Amino acid sequence: MVGDGRPHPHLAAAAMVAGPWAAQVALLRSVSELSWLALAACLILAGLAALERLQPAGRAAEASQATLLLGMLGMLSGLTLDARGPGLDLMTSLCGAGGLDDFLFASYLHWSWLPAMHAGMLAGGSAALPLARITRRRAHSSWQTDILRHAACSGWMLAGMTFGVLACQRAAAWFPAGAAPGTGPASMLGGMFAGMVWGMVASAVFNRACSRLARVAI
Repeated sequence: MVGDGRPHPHLAAAAMVAGPWAAQVALLRSVSELSWLALAACLILAGLAALERLQPAGRAAEASQATLLLGMLGMLSGLTLDARGPGLDLMTSLCGAGGLDDFLFASYLHWSWLPAMHAGMLAGGSAALPLARITRRRAHSSWQTDILRHAACSGWMLAGMTFGVLACQRAAAWFPAGAAPGTGPASMLGGMFAGMVWGMVASAVFNRACSRLARVAI
């Protein structure tokens, strides 16, 4: 823990890798999926490293880390509910058959078949907003500004989750017939978790670009 009670950045990063890994292992159906699990862990770590470079230690970095960590916990909580229904298997079958090509259609199916995961991510990530204002001694921006920033960040993470699954499907198609690693719920979830982290990276890149354009305009 750091001095004001927030988790240490390295411990938070470890939790963001260990949580998805445990969920994927629990849903593992084939040893051939282990390569996807390793790839997902590497992509999550790479995304966290990229985010650290884009956002050096400070308020923005703390907010991103808290949103990611709590959003990840919310996703895992929602997964325990969605895993009891048919949505996870339906989504996995469609991805394995290469039936997802359109981003908007894939997003719609994700929300329809895995509602608890998405709602959990939004609820968990949203908890970071009041928590950040409580832990800060003084607020540097208004509630309205923080809510708008968080809503935009959540949108990037949701988009990243969908893109992660689509990328996983495309990557499997690159392998010769019969040589692709197994694609089951564990591999699909790996794409979603990694995509969520890289969605946050995309949000940080977008915010930095907007800040630079604003300075140039001024």
